[in-house]
Amino acid sequence: MKDLKELKKLLILSLSLSTLFGSGFDYLNKENQGELNIQKEINTLSSKNLKLNWIEPIVASYSYTKNNQLSSWKKTRYFKVSLNQPIFKSGGIYFAIKYANANAKFKTLATSLQQNSLIRRLYELTLNLKKLDIQIKQTKLNIKNTTLDIKRKKDRFLSGDDDISFLNQALLKKNNLLLTLNDFMTKHDELKNSFKNISNYSYKSLKLPILTLVTKKEFINHNLELKKQTQNLMQTKELKNMTISNFLPTISLIADYNYIKTKVANSPWQNSEYKNYGVAISIPFSLNESRDMEIKKLEVLKEKLSLKQKQKDIKSEYQTILAKEQNLKNKLKIIRQNIKLYNSLIKTTKNAVLAGDKTKDDLQTLKNSKKSLLYDLTLTQYDIKINLLKLFEKMEMHEI
Repeated sequence: MKDLKELKKLLILSLSLSTLFGSGFDYLNKENQGELNIQKEINTLSSKNLKLNWIEPIVASYSYTKNNQLSSWKKTRYFKVSLNQPIFKSGGIYFAIKYANANAKFKTLATSLQQNSLIRRLYELTLNLKKLDIQIKQTKLNIKNTTLDIKRKKDRFLSGDDDISFLNQALLKKNNLLLTLNDFMTKHDELKNSFKNISNYSYKSLKLPILTLVTKKEFINHNLELKKQTQNLMQTKELKNMTISNFLPTISLIADYNYIKTKVANSPWQNSEYKNYGVAISIPFSLNESRDMEIKKLEVLKEKLSLKQKQKDIKSEYQTILAKEQNLKNKLKIIRQNIKLYNSLIKTTKNAVLAGDKTKDDLQTLKNSKKSLLYDLTLTQYDIKINLLKLFEKMEMHEI
């Protein structure tokens, strides 16, 4: 039963990631998609090259010479095929293949992180643009409220009930709101241009993913950065083993085929051919041997420490995101409570307007304030999504 629940949670997580990064990739422009696809192909080809790097090439050579050193000309045609292939390198071949596999996984994870980062940027721009749309509407609404307030304070000033300072404060508040509106519109243009750099779609047409908070265990187990750091440690270990094997005995198969064709003056062409083959054993010696091996051991130790630090960083990152998630949810509760308060005030003010104790402008001000709070509600929900994007950006997509 427990296993079934875990499988269900993993399925939900997988679907969330698939929705986020699968559709997100489709929203990227052709240039970004092409760059990522090319990088994946480069990774594949580089991995195949590394796996076969231990195989030496077969060398073929051909030469043609003509000379008259002995008062008579001589022509020579020489063709040779040679091979010098290590067949045993004290584990070096095995470690080279293991290094190639570790390097391939490292590059794949690095490319996945690059892709996820670009998709997160796309969704984050979309959310921030939608936030600015709301903030522009909200600021315009607040300007309307301030205009009504100016009207009230002007009437009170003209009737002698208020000092001029109250009117000045209202006018200053409206001026500041107009400046804020201008800043929002400028920022909107900037973000829209940034969005166009990575997508040919309209930000309004993008379907935003449904994100939910994952557990710390899920975040760590599926964390791309942690997996990348782990693979970096693995390839460093295999590189150390390869370095050590370079100073150990190597057995190689050697073979060559030679074909010579010569012609002297008016004599006919003479042909000859011969073959060489055998086995060679070599034991390298270098003054830097001990230092080279010590450097590789230290590099492994350094990567182990980096992996431990990365584990701490990831746990800390999760706690930071979790804390912000909780703060934003608390903010939602407060906003909802304030909306209920305004609903009560609006109901009371409606009765007061009918009784002649309040004006329609007073009622409209309260309605505008409530609408502004509804905008705050949506803005906070967008902030929650932006916060969760930081989690999903670092997680790998799974197929079940």
